[in-house]
Formats: sequence, structure tokens, C-alpha cells
Amino acid sequence: MKYFAIGDIHGCFEPFSQLVRNHWNSDNEQLILTGDLIDRGPRSYECIVLAKQLHEKYGAIILQGNHECEFLMWLDHQKDAGLSWYDDLEPTIKSFYNDENAIHIYEKEQIAAHILKNFQSEIHFLRQAHLYFETPKYLFVHAGVDLTKENWKDTEEADYYWIREDFINGVNSTGKRIVFGHTTTRELHSLPSDDVWFSPCKTKIGIDGGVVFGGKLHGIRIDEENDKINIISV
Repeated sequence: MKYFAIGDIHGCFEPFSQLVRNHWNSDNEQLILTGDLIDRGPRSYECIVLAKQLHEKYGAIILQGNHECEFLMWLDHQKDAGLSWYDDLEPTIKSFYNDENAIHIYEKEQIAAHILKNFQSEIHFLRQAHLYFETPKYLFVHAGVDLTKENWKDTEEADYYWIREDFINGVNSTGKRIVFGHTTTRELHSLPSDDVWFSPCKTKIGIDGGVVFGGKLHGIRIDEENDKINIISV
């Protein structure tokens, strides 16, 4: 089986579209989006729509990112959410409106109600995201897993999309190579670099190239049967 996994997109629609359109082979590669489709970049809504189309037409696997989780929690509980949440989500909220000034005109409760009412299929799609995708030799996840657990599947739900150092520095005894995003590769390399990161043990592969920060959007092509990896970056 062959897989094509794409790292954190963060509302950067053009490189996302370019990777899918020019480099992914829909005939024989399972597409996996490792989460954080949204936030920070300006075109989050378009990224959601494209991801949804890829899921519906080709069976693309969408993993839950912490930014999708925050967005959904804000929509459901915006009265209890702090102002910082609202500020963090501003680019995503704006992308749901044709009028960029709408975010300054309406109250946050009105905005949440508008999105929940008028974008039901898109929000339902985000709610259906997977925590991980497992193959015989690989594990795809947004942030990582709890490597201190005897069985990694006992990882707490939030850790799948929030964990950082404990996973990155932990010993991988899962028997699988773990492909993950969440932590930008420039934070993982010993010298600043947006290239894909391979752990010293070669069993963890970081693919968040920080595209929204001026870095790269990575696609990683994995031929599991022949144990080959090819990296495409835009």
C-alpha cells in the first residue's frame, strides 16, 4: 500500500491545492491530512472545503488537529471561552464570511450561531476527524502518542493532538514509524531548517514545515511494501 501524507496546512490554500493537484496520485495512494487545516492563514474555509471534497470523492483520511479542536470547542461553548481563543481563531472565523469586517460588527455569539447554522456540513465534517490512522508499519497522528503507555492506544485523547516534548523525546517502542505534525520541524532540527525531520532512531518523522510562517508544506509519499519514502515540498 502507498500513502501520501500532508503536514499542517493552517489556511494556506494555494500550497495545499498545489500538492494535491500536482503531486498526489489519487489512483494508488491513500491521502492523509495530519490535522491543523485551519487558523493563522487566511483561507481556512477553502481548506476545509477542499479537504471535505477529497474525503468524499477519494476517501482521504483527516486527522484531528488541536486547532480544529479549539475551533469546535469555541463554536459550542463560546460564552465560556476566553478572549484569547477568539483572537486566535480570528483568521478562521473571517474566512467563513465574504465580508472581512463582519467579525467586528457582530457579537461572538452571533458569529458562532451563523457558522453553526449556515455551514452545517463543513462543521460536521470537522467533527468526524480521526485521532490517528494506523497501517501495518506506520502510525499517522497530529501531535504524537504517549510513549510511556504499554499500549499506545491508551493515549489520552487530548495528547493525540497536543503532546510535544514527552513524545518527541520519548522512546518509541510501538513497533511503528510515527508520522506527525503539530511541532514545526524548525523546532526539531538542531540547526534551523524547515525540512522534514527524522528522529535519531529514524522511527519518528516530523512533517510540519511551518508553511504559514514562511516555511514549507510537506507531502511525504510512503511505499510501505518496498520501504521507500519520497518527500515533496512546496
